[in-house]
Amino acid sequence: NLLQLFSPAFFQHKKERFISMQLKAYLNNPNSYQEQFFANSAYPLFASELLSYKVDTNIRDLEYLLRYRWNRQKLLELRRDGIDIEVYIGAKDKIVDSQRVKDFFEDIAKVYYFNHAGHILKPVKEF
Repeated sequence: NLLQLFSPAFFQHKKERFISMQLKAYLNNPNSYQEQFFANSAYPLFASELLSYKVDTNIRDLEYLLRYRWNRQKLLELRRDGIDIEVYIGAKDKIVDSQRVKDFFEDIAKVYYFNHAGHILKPVKEF
């Protein structure tokens, strides 16, 4: 029994202002917002390499994602029920604060923290 979380969405440390700005940016120009999101997600690849994963979204989807709160107690209950939890996160993630993700999950799950990877866990080549 294993739950694996790959680059989990983690915005619960963000202030309301951040969420409002994200929602306004989306409403102002959904295509531009999505293009930037794909660019940040794909890093270090090109966003075009992820286009086959693109789905139709709306403001409610984005708001749900931004307001989602991981529940430490529920995760601990899963552990008590025999479910192992693994979290994979890239230090160079441009979507979430990878250190915050690591800090939140490290006493709940086995965390794999890749120093040279982005959101999709692809290695970033540094020159």
